[in-house]
Amino acid sequence: MKVFLGGEGRNELGSWCGHPSYQSGDVCGVLEALLRKVKSDGWSIVGGIAWKDIRKLRANSPGEAERHNVRALVLKAREAGCDLVAFVRDRDGAPDRESAVMDGLREVQTGADDPIVIGGMAIEKIEGWMLALKGQHRSETHKHPEKQTKDLGIDDKDTAEMVQTIETADFDRLPSDATSLQGWLEQARKAFGLAE
Repeated sequence: MKVFLGGEGRNELGSWCGHPSYQSGDVCGVLEALLRKVKSDGWSIVGGIAWKDIRKLRANSPGEAERHNVRALVLKAREAGCDLVAFVRDRDGAPDRESAVMDGLREVQTGADDPIVIGGMAIEKIEGWMLALKGQHRSETHKHPEKQTKDLGIDDKDTAEMVQTIETADFDRLPSDATSLQGWLEQARKAFGLAE
């Protein structure tokens, strides 16, 4: 199974961030680590793109850019011959962003020829997911969760620390209130045929 990644930047994408000619797969990012925790083998990553690098062909009305980015990400994955797309976008306190991304997600999940999509919002940021992976409740209530992750020894710019947090986490003991992370993981389990 060929996988294409989309995310905010290096933390999510690892060395799949940046121009395709420089992508190597040498450095694992958050998305790859999460996917490997769900299913360790039987798939490989063939490319990735940072959200800001998704090409905009025209000016978009508010919210339309986020929906466009989801559609463009899936198109890019289809062009790369991928079977699966995995992405995450930080909500960053913007509920309109969340609804636009979720609208885009619903749109791309209807195409028969499209890759399977695992996608959603990290509330409020990917660092909130790190708090949940460390067993902390109320991880989605922090406007700036990177402040709390630093207290736990996870720097918001240190991809390796985030990956290590995922690798050592007990996914069976995640707080039930980490709904954005739980939802993303459930999509991953379904995509890999591990859940109904």
